[in-house]
Amino acid sequence: MTIFELMTQLSAFDADSIDMAAKATVQAGIPGAKEIYMAWGKEKGIAAKALEAAYKEAQPEKTSGGPNGFAETYYNWLAEESRTEQEAHDYIMAPDTSNNTKAHLTHYLNIWALAETVRRGEKVVRTISAGKASPKPNGSASAKKEKEPKDTWEYNDADPFADERSAWENLKRETAKAKPRKARLHSDKVAKFNNPDLTSAYDKAFKAYCA
Repeated sequence: MTIFELMTQLSAFDADSIDMAAKATVQAGIPGAKEIYMAWGKEKGIAAKALEAAYKEAQPEKTSGGPNGFAETYYNWLAEESRTEQEAHDYIMAPDTSNNTKAHLTHYLNIWALAETVRRGEKVVRTISAGKASPKPNGSASAKKEKEPKDTWEYNDADPFADERSAWENLKRETAKAKPRKARLHSDKVAKFNNPDLTSAYDKAFKAYCA
């Protein structure tokens, strides 16, 4: 998995899915993964203490179901070849899938849509919906209540390459658009940061959305 692919996965999680985001980050097993996860959490307004706790809990020796849980096998299954939305739905709702996983049907279908978007190079949208909202993990409420110093950083669209954080934010925003701007996805724009992961993410995004 690449940094760009991890960012794509994390973008599908909301603040109530902190445990699932932490597991996806741990399972990615790539340099810089935790930093991307922490930045995602900060953007969602989740306390650093709660993010660290979820990340620690997601380590293989403490994750229920072992290292080969549903999320990992599902991501591997999606990576093997292109899948239809109905195939993804049937995989998630299989008889041997846990009720907790089935309750997150919409989330896993969003992951399918993102995987197909990257694979095809064009935006794919989920059309199947769960009958009701997924239950919220108990830990999320306390995470939101914790007070952390307010982050004064703000993204400036007029200067998207002012710093590395702005560059990552620019990448996330552009790849979420139906028609990303090519000029905003050239890797030469971020060469000054000397960050191989950032450069690689821009290269992959350009090929997926603009080539």
